[in-house]
Amino acid sequence: MKTLTELYRALENFDWFYERSDDHGVYRQGSAAWASLQQEARGIAGGPELLAAFITHHYSGPAWGTQSKPKPPAPKEVAGAPEQEYPNQDAERNEP
Repeated sequence: MKTLTELYRALENFDWFYERSDDHGVYRQGSAAWASLQQEARGIAGGPELLAAFITHHYSGPAWGTQSKPKPPAPKEVAGAPEQEYPNQDAERNEP
């Protein structure tokens, strides 16, 4: 994964609730995928902020006792232009 867009797609397709699986294999696979996503995000400009925005989105709403936070917008990539920057969000959780 090399771009913010690729990270965005990976975060969209990530199993955010793997921790609640009854299948230990699903849990192990999700845990490994989460660790990989975190490491890859650190290597992409804007990656940590995008990751924090997805965490805030997925762990908000009535089930969490908070207001629902919107899904972050997709990065805008235009030839020669920098990718969209994400504001540093205070995620209520640093990890799922």
